[in-house]
Amino acid sequence: MPDYSKMTQEDFNNILTNILSRQTGAQLLSIPGIYEVVSEHFNNEILEEWEEPTIEEKENQGRITEYLSRGGNNCLFCGSTDLDCDPMDVDNNIAWQAISCNFCKATWQDQYKLIDVDRLERGEK
Repeated sequence: MPDYSKMTQEDFNNILTNILSRQTGAQLLSIPGIYEVVSEHFNNEILEEWEEPTIEEKENQGRITEYLSRGGNNCLFCGSTDLDCDPMDVDNNIAWQAISCNFCKATWQDQYKLIDVDRLERGEK
């Protein structure tokens, strides 16, 4: 049986660091008590990162802004006008419609909201 009394704290720490470097974050977080310690330690950083839009979200917002400014007639990704539009679904004053591009195969959902009424005429009783 090995004599562990000869192991220094530095030896122990080096071996522990080596073992930890071979573990994934998910494996480490599954150790009882680790999730609580790590999540508390990184709490503020997690909240800040959650609030910051991702690069993809920023790019998509730019695409959406351009799509809306062009009247929604071109693909958000490739600009093609070869689009398929599913029938609209409606719930209360909101409607939506699945759209797909036949050129690049992108898909998205247009959303519509009732904003006004025009040509109002009373019916006969």
